[in-house]
Amino acid sequence: MGEYGVINLEKLYAYKHLFGFFAHQLTYPEKLDFHPSVMDGLAEPADPAYEHIERFWELMHGYSMEEIEEMYVQTFDFQKDSTLYMTYFKFEDSKERGQMLAKLKILYQMFGLDMPDRELSDYLP
Repeated sequence: MGEYGVINLEKLYAYKHLFGFFAHQLTYPEKLDFHPSVMDGLAEPADPAYEHIERFWELMHGYSMEEIEEMYVQTFDFQKDSTLYMTYFKFEDSKERGQMLAKLKILYQMFGLDMPDRELSDYLP
């Protein structure tokens, strides 16, 4: 029997630092986010995402900081279907969204995760 639909927690924790890297890349860009030290020890050539991370890093360094900020705003702030708030697209500001946010917060707490006080529980990064 395969593991279809089941999250392999060992692999998840092994690649946690890579998920953290991409989650951080989804926050509003700052100059330090693109400093070479960010890549130090992030991924080894054997990591499945290594080539993708390298390509992403190369592409991002082809843009100015102003262009990166503009792309971020155009993508995540002005496009309803690419918002970083996962429940907004479906529920917008309805009562159901509030209920879903409360359920997500409880679910995160059940798995030992803490939500930052200043963010909603559906904030993707």
